[in-house]
Amino acid sequence: MMVTRTQRHFSPYDAEKLLALVESAHREIGQYQATVPLNSAIHTALKAFRDAATLLADTARGDVGTGRSLPSHARPEQS
Repeated sequence: MMVTRTQRHFSPYDAEKLLALVESAHREIGQYQATVPLNSAIHTALKAFRDAATLLADTARGDVGTGRSLPSHARPEQS
């Protein structure tokens, strides 16, 4: 039996709610990140978490696969 992957589709309300939550967390992480030493382990972890929140926000907006929020060296090549 072949297993298929299912996709969850967000309703506009769910996506809007998720986006508001992620953007709020993104701001709070940024404020805390500004108080820790640069290049420390916690700074690096917060940056990774903040980048993940940015990608999650892009998903909620429907910006999946554009790589718009990724640094230029990490963006998928466009043909």
